[in-house]
Amino acid sequence: MQHFSKVAIFIFILLFLLSGCSQKDKGYALPEFKKVEQASFEIIGEELLGVNASTNLLPYKSYLILVAYDASNKNCLHIFDKNGKPVISTVRIGRGPGEILFPGNPSFDRENGILTFFDLIGKKTLAIDINLLSESGQLIDSIIEEYRELSYPTLSRLTNKGRVDFNGVLPLGKDTGPRFVYVDYTTNDTLTFNDYPLKFGDDAWDKYYMYDTNTMMELSPKGDKMAICSQWCGILETFSIGSEFKLISTSYFAEPKYSGQKNGGGMIISDEAILVFNDIYTTDKELLCAYDGGQRGQSIPGNWYNKIAIFDWKGKPIKEIITDKRIEQLCMTQEGQIFALVNNALGECYLAKLP
Repeated sequence: MQHFSKVAIFIFILLFLLSGCSQKDKGYALPEFKKVEQASFEIIGEELLGVNASTNLLPYKSYLILVAYDASNKNCLHIFDKNGKPVISTVRIGRGPGEILFPGNPSFDRENGILTFFDLIGKKTLAIDINLLSESGQLIDSIIEEYRELSYPTLSRLTNKGRVDFNGVLPLGKDTGPRFVYVDYTTNDTLTFNDYPLKFGDDAWDKYYMYDTNTMMELSPKGDKMAICSQWCGILETFSIGSEFKLISTSYFAEPKYSGQKNGGGMIISDEAILVFNDIYTTDKELLCAYDGGQRGQSIPGNWYNKIAIFDWKGKPIKEIITDKRIEQLCMTQEGQIFALVNNALGECYLAKLP
């Protein structure tokens, strides 16, 4: 009986310790996919000469919407049909009406077809109705909002129900405001979330720089869930948005790696750094990510991010698709067709789809 009591106490203590272990304590591990496939992209349309610094590829009705700077015409909004044929190229880089200086923070309301630029440099919000733009072909006829503000968050995402702002500030005990703020348009309620997936110590600036640089954040089409990840830090977080802003899961895939040497306010990325995510697109059921999983120094940049990683909203790996191109942006139609903006080893840029 005494032996049974000791065993019972030991089991109780073990279960208690295990229940207190977070994913942080378990360490980092790359995702293991239940299913792995190989597929080759089918190029659609002509080479996109001059296109670089892309931020979004979005399917809408019979169109593909590409947000990217085009050096050939200084436009950053491009609409194609789903065969890759150009339809409209507009929204020039500038300070005039209908122009922006920074196309890196767009948000798309998939239900209503409203594309909103939050211009951090030009301090401007520019909202465009894609329906009106595709019908008239005139930008001036499709602008539904254009105004200036002095302060903008790092990232903002909109649906027809509300707006999420990601402040992207270094949490070193300073009163810098919540990490996420959600405003519900129907109730005017404001929700906040201020926890971080990293433990911050003496190297807090370094780790946070790796986590915060090239952060990608997307809402689900219904606006009731959100996912956030980063190019140089293999952490994927998912959230639910309802009566509260609630964390669903945190997946720790690759620890931030850097040389430790600050370079003009930035960091020198180590060749041992793991390339994780390059883009994220959400459906109501899944997350699609442009993914790599290899070390930065093991291949040339033209061969990076040639995989598509599919997760559920709990962060569980579902499927990996290994392709033949570097993926800059990706999206999926309601019918399940995957489109992407891809580069080959020669740096040639195209729209493409998986058969």
